[in-house]
Amino acid sequence: MRIVPVIIAVAALLLPGMAGAEDAAAMREARLARWMLDPEAPIEQRRAIVGELEAIAKDDSERNVLYLLGSLYRQNPADSSSPVAQDLDRARELLSRAALHGHLLAMAKLSTIELQPGNHFEANT
Repeated sequence: MRIVPVIIAVAALLLPGMAGAEDAAAMREARLARWMLDPEAPIEQRRAIVGELEAIAKDDSERNVLYLLGSLYRQNPADSSSPVAQDLDRARELLSRAALHGHLLAMAKLSTIELQPGNHFEANT
């Protein structure tokens, strides 16, 4: 199942070597990510977690949350375990906000979104 590597990658991203309150926030994000991406978890619970993360993402303070949500909205619609429908405009918005905070993987995903339809200039910027 391809979702397991995603869970591991997300957990690695959300558990940087931080201390104090930042470490607690990273643990919370990792817990939410595991639930949200677990295909065995009820879809209602996973969508509720997306709602929680959307609320956190409103203030731009958590670049990893922006990245995670942007990645979810970018997912292939054939992936039935996703708690959200594919929305490339929303993915661009969230990944752009994460990239503005220095998230390198968000920058790379933005580039791939733009390369798919042949937007080479946008992909390079």
